[in-house]
Amino acid sequence: MADDPSTNKRQMDFSIEGQPPSKQSCESTSLSSTPNEQNSPEIDHGSGSEDCGHYEKFQHENEGSEKNQGVNKIQTEEKCSNVEQIHSPGPIQFTSVQPDSISLVWGPPEIWNGQSFKVTWESGQHRGSQDFPSLKACICNLLPGEKYEFKVVTLGEDNQQSEYVSATTFTEIPAPDEVMVNNNESPVMVTWKKPEGLDQVEYVMSLWKEEKEGEECLHSMTLASEKYPLPELKLNIIYTIRVSIVLKNGYMGKATTHRFCRVSLTVPAPEKLRMISKTSSSVHLIWEPPLGMEETPYSYQISYHTGGPESEPIPADSCSVVIKNLKPCTDYLVNVRTKLKNGEMSEPFGMGVFTAVPVPEQLIVVLETARSVHLRWNPPHGIETPLSYQISYRSGGPESNPISADSCSAVITGLQPDTKYDISVCTKVTNGEMSAPVKQQVHTAVLLPPSKLTVVSVTPESIHITWSQPNGMDRTPHSFQISYHSGGTESEPISADSCSADITGLQPDTKYDVSVCTKLNNGEISAPVKQEVRTKVPTKKFYTIVIGNTQNHHNALKRMLMKKKVWQKLQVWMIVMSSWLSV
Repeated sequence: MADDPSTNKRQMDFSIEGQPPSKQSCESTSLSSTPNEQNSPEIDHGSGSEDCGHYEKFQHENEGSEKNQGVNKIQTEEKCSNVEQIHSPGPIQFTSVQPDSISLVWGPPEIWNGQSFKVTWESGQHRGSQDFPSLKACICNLLPGEKYEFKVVTLGEDNQQSEYVSATTFTEIPAPDEVMVNNNESPVMVTWKKPEGLDQVEYVMSLWKEEKEGEECLHSMTLASEKYPLPELKLNIIYTIRVSIVLKNGYMGKATTHRFCRVSLTVPAPEKLRMISKTSSSVHLIWEPPLGMEETPYSYQISYHTGGPESEPIPADSCSVVIKNLKPCTDYLVNVRTKLKNGEMSEPFGMGVFTAVPVPEQLIVVLETARSVHLRWNPPHGIETPLSYQISYRSGGPESNPISADSCSAVITGLQPDTKYDISVCTKVTNGEMSAPVKQQVHTAVLLPPSKLTVVSVTPESIHITWSQPNGMDRTPHSFQISYHSGGTESEPISADSCSADITGLQPDTKYDVSVCTKLNNGEISAPVKQEVRTKVPTKKFYTIVIGNTQNHHNALKRMLMKKKVWQKLQVWMIVMSSWLSV
C-alpha cells in the first residue's frame, strides 16, 4: 500500500525535468521515494539556414538525397534575403511534466504581431509537430521516461519561419500502483500493478526491516513480473517494501512504498489498511475485511503507540475508525486486529502514520506600505517540536520563492505599490513536513505625489504654498515633505501634516525651486511635484526727518536707521541749521 500521496508529490514551480536516475542498489535506496533528478534545459537558438522555411521540414529532414537537401538550402537562403525578418520566440520553460504529456511556455518574440508558432518534438523515432496561436502548448501522447527535444519557431506569411529556440526534458516514469502484502498466504506474497500505457518494463523491489538505528535492507532484486514471494518473515517486526519501475532504457522512476507487520495465520488479519485523511490531532483509517471470515462473527480492535505502551484498545464493528486526541507532528504505529467473539485475535496489521502539522494562528497584517507588508501570527497550539515558518506570496502570476522565518513575524519587501497580493504562511517542522497554508490578502498602499501645487502669496522673504491631497491615500497614514533651493545645495526638508506651508527666511528678488513629496510613516516618499517661484523686490521706504539740534538728531536718526538695517543703504542729506534755530 502506498504512503500518503502528499509525501511523493513532485514540486514543479517551472522547473525543468532532467534525466531520470538509473537503477539503484539496495544500499543506496532512500527511505522514501524521491523525484527524478533535475537538470537545466538545453537551449538552442537554431541556425541561420533554418531561418525561413527549412525548419518546417524538420520531420522529414532525413528523407531525400543530399543533393536535394543542398538545392532546398540554396533556395531557402535566396528566399530569406527577400522577406522581412521574423523574430524568434523567447526561451522555453516547462510548466508541467507528466508520464505522457508535457506543458511548455515560451517568451514572446522581440517584435510580435500576433503570429502563430510551430512546436516540434522528437524522441528517437517518436516525433511530431503542431501549430499554436499563443505562447503555450500542451503535448500529449508521449512515452514515459523518454528524453524529448522541443523546438519552437515563429510563423510568418507564405510559410516563412524564424530561427528556432529549443529545450529538452524527460517525461516522468510513473510509480507502480497498489503495492499490497497478503499475510494470509504462505509464503507471504507481495503484489502490485503496472501503470497503464507501459510495456516491456522491469521492477526493482527491495525489502527493509525497521531497527532502532534506522532501516536495514534485507533483499533487493530486479523482477519481470508484478508479484514476488517474500522470504520467511518474523512476527511483530515492521517491514517496508519499495517497488520502482525500470524502463528498457535503464531509467528508474520513483518508488511506491508499503509498510506492514507480519501477522498470524490463525485468525486472519484485516487487509489493505490505509489512511484517507488526517489532521493535527486525528487520523481516519479504513481497511478491508479478512478473507475467509464470511461465516464467522468478528469485530476489530484498534490500538496505537509512539514507541511506548499501546493505547487503550478501540473497538470497531465496521472497516473504518477515526482516532482522535493525538499529538500534532507525531509518528504513530497503528495496529488493527481481527477479534473473534471468544476473545481470540489475529496478529496486528500495522501502519505508520504522522499526524498533520497545525497551521499558524491569527495571521494579521501589522503594516502595509507601498512596497512592503509586515505580517505577524501566533504559533500553532500544542506543538513540542522545533518550528519554523515558510512564507510565500503571489500577485496573479507564479508564486514567489519561499521566505523562511524562525519567529512569528516577517516583513515582505520589494512589492509593487497599489497591488493586491495573496500571502500564505505554513508551519514547517524539522522533518520537512509542512502544514496547510493560512492565507491573507493584502493591498499595498498607493504612493502618489500631491497635486495642484499652488503659490498663494510671495513676499521678499517668504512664500506661502498650498496643494491637494493625492488620490487614493485616504486609508494610508502620510504627511508631506517640502524642500527648496536656489542654485546651490537644497535646504533642510520641512514637514507638514496639512496641505499648506510657509517657507520663510528667503532672499529678496531670488528664484527658488520648490518641491513637495508625499511621505509615508515608514520613510518612503513619492516623486516630487515642483514649482518655480521668485521672491519679491523689497519696497523703498521714505522717512520724514525733523531737524533740530544737529548732533542730537544725527544720533537719533543713526540709531533708527541701524535698527531698520538700512543705515549703510540710504543716502541722507541733512541740512545743518544753526543751533539757535528752533523747530
